[in-house]
Amino acid sequence: MNRSLAEWLTHAEAVHPRSIEMGLERVAKVGARMGLLPWTIPSIIVAGTNGKGSVTVGCEQLLLTHGRRVGAGYSPHLHVFNERIRVDGVPLDDAALCAGFVAVEASRMDTPLTYFEYAALVSLWCWRTACVEVTVVEVGLGGRLDAFNVIDAQVAVVTSIGLDHQEYLGDTRELIGVEKAGVFRPGQSVVTGRDMPASVFSRAAELNCQVAASGEQFIVGDNPRWLSIELRGGGCDQHAAAIEGVPFATGLSPHNLGLAVMACAAMFELKIEPVRVAMGRAFLPGRMETIDYHGRHFILDIAHNPDGARFLAHRLQQLELTPRLLIMGNLMEKDSQGIAAAFAQRVQAWIAVSTDGPRGQDAGTTAAAIRAAGGARIDLAGSVEAAIAEAVSRVPADGAILVFGSFAVVAAAREVLGAVGVDRSSTSI
Repeated sequence: MNRSLAEWLTHAEAVHPRSIEMGLERVAKVGARMGLLPWTIPSIIVAGTNGKGSVTVGCEQLLLTHGRRVGAGYSPHLHVFNERIRVDGVPLDDAALCAGFVAVEASRMDTPLTYFEYAALVSLWCWRTACVEVTVVEVGLGGRLDAFNVIDAQVAVVTSIGLDHQEYLGDTRELIGVEKAGVFRPGQSVVTGRDMPASVFSRAAELNCQVAASGEQFIVGDNPRWLSIELRGGGCDQHAAAIEGVPFATGLSPHNLGLAVMACAAMFELKIEPVRVAMGRAFLPGRMETIDYHGRHFILDIAHNPDGARFLAHRLQQLELTPRLLIMGNLMEKDSQGIAAAFAQRVQAWIAVSTDGPRGQDAGTTAAAIRAAGGARIDLAGSVEAAIAEAVSRVPADGAILVFGSFAVVAAAREVLGAVGVDRSSTSI
């Protein structure tokens, strides 16, 4: 089985007849054969509709600055599969990942795994092989039936609940809350974001979880550049301390970074100086990422559902950033009109771009959704590169341009703007 990583990924996409097949039976069976389950490394599992990546990277950096050896899992990736599986903040190389695929295949036998199940098992195998002390995993879809839910985490985080992936998770926030709360375990420490549906708290109560809820047991300040956390007692904050005015240099949400602080505080005692360092390092590409290009300020964000778009609009307003033009591309199952509505009354100039693949949506359909949301001046571009060139020609120097929507659109924009392979962990906005 001397395959390259690209060949292993092609193989993983072909083994199961469906790209997504919810359930834990297959991955648990293979994980047990590999000796990975039950999972014994202390873990934080992060579920939710939006904000999962931000919380995961916040936890990763907090653990690193407190001297832990950390394995972190992200889903999906922007550019290469390696981004999904990190040790001590660094994506694993092809050789390490290929070894993981070999180990999975040796134990798979006749069990058909999906691409996502392969990814989860490869992650667990690589982290155990690297002797990490703690893992932080971002659930890719849902929670209850996501492949990573085969582990019993010490801490669970539910970041937010919104309408997305309804075809798999249900069409109400209460139903989606049930799926996200499927990562809870008896007696577990649970951290939740704001405005949770009752179903999340009901499940936590059934399992006697120790809950720290944003807005109840703790309050995270809404200052866009400074992290402040006020503790109100109870929940799983026994190792937390009130935090006042900790700066963070990147565009991540202070609320999501606050959730990361509370999750780590449920595991060990935090020190203020390592917290300060971690907050300055926490960065994820494509999350309120700013890049200067030809004298214009590009803002990139993967807001691909209405809640994410509204949150992005709020963040831009907080930071006093008003885009002169928006470039948007989305997948066909997404609510493009609802996404565009977050900006349509404030920004009139748009460029719609097509997305590729079986779930792709052509620029004309996206433009129609923008128009239905109230957008007026909408042009179409054959590619992200063409859209960026057009935007540069239309927006004056020092003007801001927002590129948002699907991961594929943001990834293409990063390539055009020269951000791929550049360490942007200290990017400020």
